[in-house]
Amino acid sequence: MILLAPTVASTSLPGGRLCLGAPRRLTTTSTTAYGRLLHTVTLTAPPATAIAAGSTWHFQAWFRDPGSAAGYALSSAARVTFRP
Repeated sequence: MILLAPTVASTSLPGGRLCLGAPRRLTTTSTTAYGRLLHTVTLTAPPATAIAAGSTWHFQAWFRDPGSAAGYALSSAARVTFRP
């Protein structure tokens, strides 16, 4: 799943480090054969997260990892500024 938040944080979890402050879940549209998560954000019809032109959001993936002790892992976070 893709998580997003307007702020950053640093929370240690058994499966990695959560880099988002008060994250919200963004439904994943699809996953590629290479493990990429894809989701299209349309600024004219954004999700209920207040994404707006000119705003900056932070994204991170939380995914299952059966090989780890926690059973999940977290990706590195990415910052995206939505230009008007």
